[in-house]
Amino acid sequence: MPTSKTVLVCGNSEDRYARDETIMSALQRLPNWKVLDCRFKSDRWARFPFQGRALNNAILRIGRKTLLTRIRRAITRNQIHAALIMKLNPGYFFTVSRWTKPLQIPTIYDLWVSRYLVEHRDRVETPVASNEEHAVIQGSDYLMATTEAYREFYATAYRCDPRKIFTVPLAVPDDWLLKKPSITGNKHAFVVAYWGWFLKQHGVDVALQAAEQLNAHREIQFRFYGNPPGAVLDTLRKNANGNLEYCGYVGDRDKMIQCVDQADVCFGHLRPIHDAHLMLPNKALEGMARSKVVVHVESPLLARQYATMGMREGPVLFFKGGSFGLAESILFLRDRRRLMESIGCTARQQIVQQHSVAVVATAIQQCLESTYSKSFTG
Repeated sequence: MPTSKTVLVCGNSEDRYARDETIMSALQRLPNWKVLDCRFKSDRWARFPFQGRALNNAILRIGRKTLLTRIRRAITRNQIHAALIMKLNPGYFFTVSRWTKPLQIPTIYDLWVSRYLVEHRDRVETPVASNEEHAVIQGSDYLMATTEAYREFYATAYRCDPRKIFTVPLAVPDDWLLKKPSITGNKHAFVVAYWGWFLKQHGVDVALQAAEQLNAHREIQFRFYGNPPGAVLDTLRKNANGNLEYCGYVGDRDKMIQCVDQADVCFGHLRPIHDAHLMLPNKALEGMARSKVVVHVESPLLARQYATMGMREGPVLFFKGGSFGLAESILFLRDRRRLMESIGCTARQQIVQQHSVAVVATAIQQCLESTYSKSFTG
């Protein structure tokens, strides 16, 4: 085994998305491993003013072609010892594996979340056997799943050897853990905060319904950060003088952390669809890192995963009953500050122990070291 090895990292990548950022940060920490970063970053060309979509697409094609040339050259010249393909990149996997397999260079693919489950949610299912996800899972030497529950799902759904799937959890960038959090939240109101993407499984509509049901409790304020779709934005603006507040998009992470510190409660998934039963989203982990109470739709699998770790209270508050259950949970918490502090303290400990960059580094190290033992391809 060489004393210094190189892992190629490639695929379309979101430069400041937590999954991509924490994986890259973890790779940089590994002893005896160098990183050849050939990712195509989604914001790489954002600084250039485009006069039209055709020019934009042409420059994107040139950029990807240049990177693929660099990737192929590194592989064929035996300059790498493993290839890691980032999430949502089946096209990259099929291309890169054509070059790695003849040279017996192992591939690792980040499964992230299941495309099959997304299709099932949106009722546009294709047969599993012909699904791209199936082909990637069968063709890759190793795979990364975000939770143990997801690992079990992939192994069962695609009948693949579970030994080739490594659990590499979602994690928060170091910034969310470095500064001491504010546990008290906002002294003048009870603030419920939502930030990030506005996706179906996040259940913004459930939050808006809960806010309407709590409209008489003027001390409870719902704050929304990000770029909501038009219908949600209209609802937020119409209720600007009520208990809803739209705070816009906050691009600076330090400022976003300050906004979260002013909150008392934040959200995980609010609808039991897609992967709501298999993982907490990034926003939930970020809130937990700042010692906030995360309210998440009831999930026995997640409740088992986020056990109390010997503490009196668990790190996540699960609710059931749709918007009414969510509203009841918020009212329950409003009058229990000590309980909230206890949950928040446990939540932050859980992030440190299970969802930090250091934990991701350990998991990826184990995966990379396994590339030098027997590969399981069935």
